[in-house]
This record gives sequence, C-alpha cells and structure tokens, in this order.
Amino acid sequence: MNVNRENVWREGMKKVVAFLILFFIFILNSFSQEIIENPVKPENPRAGRIVHLEEILRINDNEQDPFFRYPSSLSVGPDDCIYVYNDRQIYKFDALGKLVFNVVGRGQGPGEASMAVRYIPTPDGLLVLSYSPPKVMKFNRQGEFVGEKKLEKPIHLPEFVGLFDNKIYGFLEEPRLQGVTKDEAYVDFPHNLCEFDMDFKDTKIKYSFPVKNVVLKRSAWYPRARLNFIVKDSKSLFISHTAEYKIVKFNMEENKVEKIFNRKYKRIKYPPELNPKPRAGVITSPPREYYYDIATLLVYNDRLWVVTSTRDKNNNRLVDVYDMEGKYVDSFYLAYPEGRRPRNFGYGTVAVKGSHLYSVDEDEEGFFSIAIYSVIDDR
Repeated sequence: MNVNRENVWREGMKKVVAFLILFFIFILNSFSQEIIENPVKPENPRAGRIVHLEEILRINDNEQDPFFRYPSSLSVGPDDCIYVYNDRQIYKFDALGKLVFNVVGRGQGPGEASMAVRYIPTPDGLLVLSYSPPKVMKFNRQGEFVGEKKLEKPIHLPEFVGLFDNKIYGFLEEPRLQGVTKDEAYVDFPHNLCEFDMDFKDTKIKYSFPVKNVVLKRSAWYPRARLNFIVKDSKSLFISHTAEYKIVKFNMEENKVEKIFNRKYKRIKYPPELNPKPRAGVITSPPREYYYDIATLLVYNDRLWVVTSTRDKNNNRLVDVYDMEGKYVDSFYLAYPEGRRPRNFGYGTVAVKGSHLYSVDEDEEGFFSIAIYSVIDDR
C-alpha cells in the first residue's frame, strides 16, 4: 500500500514539475514575443482577385467499387510521393499517381491494427502509430512490414509535425476534465508540442498551446477552437489554436514564441439551421455562433497562406497571404475547377509542396479523388 501511495505521489509530482516548467517558459516567452497588428487590407493593389487551380494529375476513385472513404491526413513526401489515410489504412502513390502500397491490416497481429491513428514518412519508409492496440509499426519504402514496438498505453496524438534530425515532433492532446462540475463549461485542453525518439521511449514536452472546448455533463465535449499548424524548414512552426483570427510563429530551435500576428477580420456567422436541435435525454452541442476564422494554414513559395472562413458568391475561399515575419502582403479567392471542391478545407485535406497544391476533392456525386494542381495567378 505504501509503495502504491509513493508511486502515485511521484507521478503527481512529475505532473506538477512539468506544469511549472511550461508555466515559466510561457512567462519568459510573453516578455520576448512580438505582437503584430496588421491592417484590414494588404499592401498588394491586386488583393482580392481570383486565383485559379489548373489540374495536373488526378487519382480517381473507382465508381464501381470505391476505395476512398473520407480520406484524410494528406501529405507529400520528399520524393513527391503522396500519402493519405483512408479507412484505417495508409495509401502511398508515386508522383505519377500509381499506387505503391496500402499498409496496416485490420486486426491485432503484427502489422495490423483496429485503429491506426497517425503516420509519418521516414528515410527508410513509413512509421505508423496505432491507437488500438497501442504500438508503433514500421514499414519499408515498398510497404513491407519491418517490425513493431508495443506501447504501455495509447498516445493521444492529433497530428505529427515532422521528422527532423532523427527526432519526431508532434502534438499530444491532454484532455483534463477533473474538477469540472458545471453541466456546460469552456475548458482549455492542452496540446503539448513534444519531441519523441523513433521508438517513442523518450518524450520531451517543448511547449503547450491551449485549445478551447465545451464540456457537457462532464462526459462529452465539443470543440470551440481548432488546432491548425504548418512547419517551414524544420525551424518555424506557424500555429492557429483559437477560434478567432490569430497566428503564432514558434521557433522550434530556440523553443520560444517569436511572434503573434493577426489582422482585423469580420467573423462569419454560422447558419443557425446547421446547429443540432435539442432533444430530451440526449446530450447535444451548444449552438455555434461563428465559423472558425481560420480553416487551415499552408506555406507556398516562402509565403504563409491563411485560408479563412470567408467565401465569395461562387463559394471560393479567401486566402490571406503573409511573409515569414507576419506582415500581411496579399489576398485572393482560390477557385477550384468547375464541379470540384475540397472535401473539407482543413488540416489534412489540402497540402502544398513547392508550387503545387494537393487536394482531397469531392465531386458533385460524392466520389472522392486526390488532385495535383498548378496555381494560376495571371487571369
């Protein structure tokens, strides 16, 4: 009994120490970070124009036996291969759209999982983090199973950030509902930027970014903010973690917030008819008043694209453009080809590499595809 109490005390002290470290890091950063308030309009006189996407390649679904089922976690590897998470499996396509492999079998055995959570391309192939059963699986470049390591408990990882210098970076979500007694409350869920080794044996918390959620009946929660991020050259991490328009520039080498920047933004009302109707005996989300101001973040040719919630009459999205120092320099409406639209303009459904935009699209009949586009800005 004493041993158990001592272990509980030690674990509690570890959490207290970790919290204090993050608290002091936050305090120190608050004195050094630069806050940039940009004007409503950017400096480019052509701001607000239409920028078109021109299709280069499309990986189509099979209408007779569709295999794309709400694909997500789209990414592009160093060799221009395309990766996507689809129906609890990870698909890899080469730069010409040919299927290279799909990995993770359904089950509990080696190379299998009932819930494969996240993946990250590595120089040797692919690393896959499974939630159930909790383990890390490794596959080579051809998709052949190499090995796996079981974990003591599941890792709540919303997304990987990247692999730099043989270290894995990602966000750990830590829901904390202890002490919440109200039927409805807004709680900040910590999302800790962490550094992992390749086997997830060693974890270091680098920084924490709170994301606000709504707690209902102390057993269910619904997001009222969303974590979006994009990394530039393994050093600069741009993050949006509030419902309102705000971007944080985080220096991963120096482990500090460098800048916080925004612009005056007119929030977009959320249609009341889309809110769930209250039902007796059923927990429903409180009504939303606004869309999230920022849908996702992208880096295109040394510019930060902030995809907003604003649309024009043709449903084209407004994209705000910043330089790497947080200065608002341009804006445009991004127009997809007729009959195409992104499945959901958010993290994991749109990616950029070089001058190409990659997108999980949905056509008018509800079939999914993955497209590579050129960005045409001369019309």
